Amino acid sequence: MSLSDNLGKQTAIFGEEKPAPETPKGEPVVFGAKTVSMGREFTDPQPDLGKEHKDGPLWAQLLATAYAKSPILCGSLHGFRCMGTKIQKGTSGGYVIRPVLGPMTWTSAREYERDRERYLRPYAAEIAALLGELIEWESTNGNKG
Repeated sequence: MSLSDNLGKQTAIFGEEKPAPETPKGEPVVFGAKTVSMGREFTDPQPDLGKEHKDGPLWAQLLATAYAKSPILCGSLHGFRCMGTKIQKGTSGGYVIRPVLGPMTWTSAREYERDRERYLRPYAAEIAALLGELIEWESTNGNKG
């Protein structure tokens, strides 16, 4: 399945209401690898990758905070995770997202870069800010990947 196909399904996923507890002040509430934000429940859409890369709780948090800013951005990030993208520490100590290459994920760095330019580049500043917020979130909640 291509990223375009995957992102086309995001509307249905994010259009469905899931019952979840209300959060004070609209702040995300963390339950292990699940985060609740704005009355919606967010989990890592690729738990197998989460186990391998120990980033499942980071994805749940990233998606929850992205949804609060832009459901479209959240859908794009969700699609990238489903295609095989991980969150890891960059050389400066902050978080970055990187492709996982393989037969069931991105087939090449070129494929990832092409889709990144199309779907994520318009949100580069927002994504950088969200990834920056993960550092503070992790220091408070820990990454229990």
